Amino acid sequence: MLNEIKAEFGDKVEIVFHTGPGDKEWDEYAISNAPAMVVGELVKFVGLAPSKESLVGALREAGLE
Repeated sequence: MLNEIKAEFGDKVEIVFHTGPGDKEWDEYAISNAPAMVVGELVKFVGLAPSKESLVGALREAGLE
């Protein structure tokens, strides 16, 4: 699904993968469960993989046009 998002929105989105505890961002965002997705500067999804529609909605809420 993330490949579809990248193909649809191109350079408007940045997809970064982190492996879990020990990553700086894991602690910075206080993520306690995986999978998790950060959109903008907010943790939007934790413990589940969202539908494409939910992810696109979160991206638009964060300002993606």
